[in-house]
Amino acid sequence: MKIIIIILARKGSKRIKNKNLLPVNKKPLILHTIEFAKKITSRNRVILFSDDEKIINIGRKKGVYTSIQRPKKISTDNVSSAKTSLYALKKYNEKNKSKFDIVALLQPTTPYRKISTFKNCLREFKKNINIPLVSVAKIKKNISKDFKLYCLRKIANQSTNLNIRKKIKFETNNYFNFVNGSFYFTTYKILKNKKNFITNNFRGYNLTSSKENIDIDTWDDVKLAKKIL
Repeated sequence: MKIIIIILARKGSKRIKNKNLLPVNKKPLILHTIEFAKKITSRNRVILFSDDEKIINIGRKKGVYTSIQRPKKISTDNVSSAKTSLYALKKYNEKNKSKFDIVALLQPTTPYRKISTFKNCLREFKKNINIPLVSVAKIKKNISKDFKLYCLRKIANQSTNLNIRKKIKFETNNYFNFVNGSFYFTTYKILKNKKNFITNNFRGYNLTSSKENIDIDTWDDVKLAKKIL
C-alpha cells in the first residue's frame, strides 16, 4: 500500500504568533517535521500545505511538494484538519498521476519524532487499515497537579465533538492517555467518508518518549519543551 504524508501549516495562530516559524533548537518549528517526512518517503509524496510564503519557501528549498497554496477560506481556526487535508489531496490528485492508499498527517507542532516509532505505528495500522490509528501519550495519574491540568487542557482542546473527546481520553488503573498530535494514520477512503482523522472507533498508539510527546500550542508548551530538552 502506498502512503502520502501531509503537513498542514497555516499562517495564523492565536496563542503564539507565527508559531510554525518559532525557532526550536536553532531551526524553525516547521522544518523539523519537513526533514523528518523526507526520511520516511520520497519528497514528491510529502505535501506541505500552507498560506504562509515563508513556510512555502522553506518547503521548496527542501524539495517537498508545495505546488498547492492554502486559500483563506480553509485557513481559519474553525476549519478541521481533515477538511483541509481533503482539499489538498484533491488538488494533488488533479496534478499527479501517482496513487496512494494511506494518509499520514504530521503536525508541525510536534518537532521530535523517531523513524522507528513511525515505522512501528505504520506497521500497527496496517494490521487493520479499517480503523484509524493516532499516537497518544501515556501519563501517570499521580503526576503533579499543574501538569495534570495541562494534560486535561490538551484533551479538551482536541475536539469539539463530545463523543470523540470521551474516546480521546483512555483511563486505566494508574494512567490516562491523550492524543499528542505526532502521528495520524488513516486511509484516503475513510478520510473522505468520515471527514475526520479521529473516528469513534480509532486506535491509540502509545509513545513513551517525553521528547516525542511534545506538542507546541501555547507558551506553556514551549516552556515545557525547554524543560524536557
